[in-house]
Amino acid sequence: YAIWDGARRYGKVWDAFVAEHEGKTILRAKDIAKAQRMSRAVREHPAASELLDGAEVEFSTQWVDVATGIQCKALSDAYDPKTRTLVELKSTATISRQRLAAQVVRMGWDFQLAHHRAGCIANGRPVDQVCIIAVESGGIHDGRVYRIPIATDLVLGDIKRRRALALLAKCRAENRWPGQSDDIEDLNLPPWADPDHGTDDANDMIIIEDEGDA
Repeated sequence: YAIWDGARRYGKVWDAFVAEHEGKTILRAKDIAKAQRMSRAVREHPAASELLDGAEVEFSTQWVDVATGIQCKALSDAYDPKTRTLVELKSTATISRQRLAAQVVRMGWDFQLAHHRAGCIANGRPVDQVCIIAVESGGIHDGRVYRIPIATDLVLGDIKRRRALALLAKCRAENRWPGQSDDIEDLNLPPWADPDHGTDDANDMIIIEDEGDA
């Protein structure tokens, strides 16, 4: 790594710095300080520190999916052998329960964790529980640890994973890689796009002025 203390990441000085540290990841000093604060917040969280103490971190797994024969791989954040827990560390704008639950689905983290769990099991690491350590990227970097129930919610992620692998196998077998749709489809604009929708005509008047018009 190389630490950049300059204000701007362009210009001759920046170009010279990049050339001097070719092959290195360049980080700003304030980003290093932020990462250190976030790391400290995680380490000071009782449940998070217990999961990470003695855990195997940033490990890769490779295996063959039995159902499809597809070669799989994953890069997981941590595995606690004491509690047989798969751990994923996520930075997020908020650690509130409701919003983070929605983010898990929106970002596909349930899909990701189901895939990582399959990789752990295939490589002799039994997984009894799956946890997300969430730390806020702003403010005081507060953190929380959430467990995703394997028997219920993570099953949904595994269903997505199964479907994705089956689709990949089908595409490879047929050598056909379709997008979301191959057809001509109607695109209906939302109701609020109608200038007369829900308001008086007088309030919906649109005035277009050319240069020189009053």
